[in-house]
Amino acid sequence: NTINFYFIGKGWRKKIGWENKIIKNVTVRVFDRELSEAEFKFFIQESVFGVLPYRQPTKLYDEIFQGSGVAPNFLFDGKACLVFEEGGRPEIVGNSGSVLQKNGTADDLAGAIDALFDPGLRHVYEQRAQIDRDRFSVENHAAKCVYLFNSLLKYG
Repeated sequence: NTINFYFIGKGWRKKIGWENKIIKNVTVRVFDRELSEAEFKFFIQESVFGVLPYRQPTKLYDEIFQGSGVAPNFLFDGKACLVFEEGGRPEIVGNSGSVLQKNGTADDLAGAIDALFDPGLRHVYEQRAQIDRDRFSVENHAAKCVYLFNSLLKYG
C-alpha cells in the first residue's frame, strides 16, 4: 500500500528543500501555497489523520507555521491529530490525538506517526474526536464569539 503524505502551506518547500519524493512506500508532496476552500476540505476529508508539526517562531524573522487553526478542522471531521506541545495545540487536540514534547526528536515524530497507523489506536482517537465534535462547529464558535463581544461591550 502506498501512503500519501502532504506538507501544505507557504514555506514548506524552503524548509524541506524539495517538492516531491518517494521514500519506501510513502509518496511525499509539498504544496507550497494556500489551498482553496474546496482543496482544503478535500485534504481534510481524504486524510487518515492530521500531523501538525508546527512550532512557534524563535527568531524575529522566522516563518510562522500556524497549525492551531487547522487542528479543529481535522477534529470536526472525526480525525485524530498529532501536534507539538506548543501554544494552545495540546488543549485543542485534548485526548483526540497525540502530543509530542517540545524537545522531541525526528525519531519521536516518526514513531508518533507510525503509532497513528495502528487502526485500534486511531479508532479510539477518532471516537473521542466525534464525541467532542460540537466544540468545533461553526454555530458553537460563532455563539462563543458573540458572547465574548457582548461581554466586552459591557465594559466599553
